[in-house]
Amino acid sequence: MENNFPKIDQSHIRNFCIIAHIDHGKSTLADRMLEITGTIQRRDMQEQLLDQMDLEREGIEAQTLSNLYSAIEHDLVIIPVVNKIDLPAARPDEIADEIVSILGCDKNEIIFASGKTGQGVEEILNRIIEVVPTPKGDESAPTQALIFDSVYDPYRGVVAYCRVVNGKIQKNDEFFLMETRSRGSALEVGYFVPKLKAHTPLSVGEIGYIITGFKEVAEARVGDTITLEKNSALSSLPGYKKVLPSVFASIYCVDGSDYPLLKEAIEKL
Repeated sequence: MENNFPKIDQSHIRNFCIIAHIDHGKSTLADRMLEITGTIQRRDMQEQLLDQMDLEREGIEAQTLSNLYSAIEHDLVIIPVVNKIDLPAARPDEIADEIVSILGCDKNEIIFASGKTGQGVEEILNRIIEVVPTPKGDESAPTQALIFDSVYDPYRGVVAYCRVVNGKIQKNDEFFLMETRSRGSALEVGYFVPKLKAHTPLSVGEIGYIITGFKEVAEARVGDTITLEKNSALSSLPGYKKVLPSVFASIYCVDGSDYPLLKEAIEKL
């Protein structure tokens, strides 16, 4: 069943993500954001709501720094936050100094917050509104939607998660992917609120999902550009490359006294 969400003014849209090490409070912080903005009512809240969704992915420190440097490389706005300041073992000043050394920012730019208590969360939201630019796409231009993830649903096929950069896409639109040349029909489109809620169309600047009907995730690769069969875009969005899977692993010794041997072995490897 489709929901009649009001059309969102493009100037009111902000696209952002939370980059943090595993167990550093991403989901709890997101919970408070969902609650403060009224996206989820308090009576419907469950702790770490996003942990139960496919949107949530665990990473470790190396992946976090890689994502941070990638964001900096693409000239994205970075809002530094020290989270979990409510914990007895928190070291906010020390961690803030580490952030300054990594980002080169001023210490007074850092927001001190707690996703658990809600302290500082409204300040984060206000900073996002202030410093993150609005999407710059054109709704009247040929459709270009960037796939940032895709999952397989056993009942509905491949669901592509995308951001509409130009134009719009609506239910039953015939589309194709500009790199893989896969073709399909938008069986359903909608938003994450945070569960999937059908709504058509998805317009410029909006982030949502498209049920493609594809049978294999490989047909909707991350980084590919969706455009429409009618009035299709002349070129794909820049930066596409076939993703090479990476595995990050931590190795520990059963006996702590073996660490020097492990270090020596890895250096040889």
